[in-house]
Amino acid sequence: MNESIFPKFDLNSAKSALVVQAHPDDAEIGAGGTIAKLAARGVEINYLTVTDGRAGTHTRTVYPEQLVPIRRAEEQAAMKVLGAKNAYWLDVRDGELEPSISVRGGIMRVIRTLKPEVVITLDPWLPYEAHPDHRHAGMMASEAALLSQWPYVHSEHYSEGLQSTKVQAIAFMITSKPNTFIDVTDTFDKKLSAVKCHWSQFGDSWSNFSQLLRVQAERDAKRAGMSGGLAEALKVLSTAQLHVNQNAEYE
Repeated sequence: MNESIFPKFDLNSAKSALVVQAHPDDAEIGAGGTIAKLAARGVEINYLTVTDGRAGTHTRTVYPEQLVPIRRAEEQAAMKVLGAKNAYWLDVRDGELEPSISVRGGIMRVIRTLKPEVVITLDPWLPYEAHPDHRHAGMMASEAALLSQWPYVHSEHYSEGLQSTKVQAIAFMITSKPNTFIDVTDTFDKKLSAVKCHWSQFGDSWSNFSQLLRVQAERDAKRAGMSGGLAEALKVLSTAQLHVNQNAEYE
């Protein structure tokens, strides 16, 4: 890994975070242990879910309109387990998220409202990620985190009483290029409990899926050089590293 000219942001020093996810359950799967650990330390954590979750089913036993409130309630329950505070929703139709000025502006509006120090989101540069909602949510969250500091980007927010704000860092979950490993040994059971709240997604496959999460956490702990234990892998960058920086992949 190349030595960066940027100071490394310490995620453990954060005071507030906004989690931007494509669907209900993404955050619990990707960073549930980290979120629980930060919340227990007093970090204010809020969620923004970009889609409405209506397509998150493998059967036709429930209509999309019925699934939306189910998934919203499941997310609220999962957030309570982890210690997160408030939930915000953009309600884009699940499976139909596309990059747009409108959606990016919606994410930025929440950033300018809450003024989080850190944004936690999906890594849009994850190789082989075939779900467009994941890629697009992660990319627009990255753009919003960077651009929210410039007052003439989405200047319509000023008429709503919002001001530009600088996000200090972004933490990418479910990443193939981690530079930060969080020891979640003590919060992993809480992560599993939060994921299990999404029963509409994992009810029939919970045993296998929970084991998959554990194996991944064991692998990440090993990559971190931890002797035993469980970890979550993140790519943490300052927002300055998201702009005109040819070394970001290696930092």
